[in-house]
Amino acid sequence: LLAGRALKSAPVDEAAREPIRSINAAVKELASALEEIVWAANPSHDSLEGFSNYLSQYAGAVLRDAGLRCRLDIPALLPAQTLPSGLRHRLMMVVKEALNNALKHAHATEVRVQLELDGRRLLVTVADNGAGFEPATVERGNGLDHSVRRMEEVGGTCGLESWPGAGTQVRLIVPLPATEERA
Repeated sequence: LLAGRALKSAPVDEAAREPIRSINAAVKELASALEEIVWAANPSHDSLEGFSNYLSQYAGAVLRDAGLRCRLDIPALLPAQTLPSGLRHRLMMVVKEALNNALKHAHATEVRVQLELDGRRLLVTVADNGAGFEPATVERGNGLDHSVRRMEEVGGTCGLESWPGAGTQVRLIVPLPATEERA
C-alpha cells in the first residue's frame, strides 16, 4: 500500500518514478507468492472445491490485470474430494506457467481456464486464442520441462498443443486420490 501511495504522489519525472514502480511490482510479487504459500499449506483448502476457488480467483485476477478476457469453465458443484497440498501446489505452479506464457508470448485477447472431472481424473486446461506456434520448431525454455516434471511427480501428465495462428492449449491430467468419507 505504501509503495502504491508513493507511486501516486511521486514527481512526474520518469527517472524518479521508475524505482518506486519497481518496488511496487516487487512487493506485489512477494505478496502473491506469500499468499500462495499460505494457501498451499492450509489443510482447510485440501479439497477440489478449494483448488477450484483459488484457480478461479487467481486466473481471473491475473488476466483482468493484463487486460485479457478470461473465460472460466469450472463446474459450480464439485464432489467432496480431497486434494493434498502437494498436488494443489504443483497444479497451480503449472497453471501459473501456462498463464504467464500466454501473457508474455501469445498476443492473445482471451484465455480459457477449464476444470473437469473424468472419472477418477482431474483435467485442467489453459487455452489461449493467441498467435500459436509450431511446437517442433520453437526454442523451448525450462517452463514446459518443469511443468512436465511437476505433473509426473503426482502421477499426471502435461500436454501442449499449439497451431500457428490458432492459439495454444496446455492440458493437465492428474489422477484423483482415493476419496475418504468426510464428516
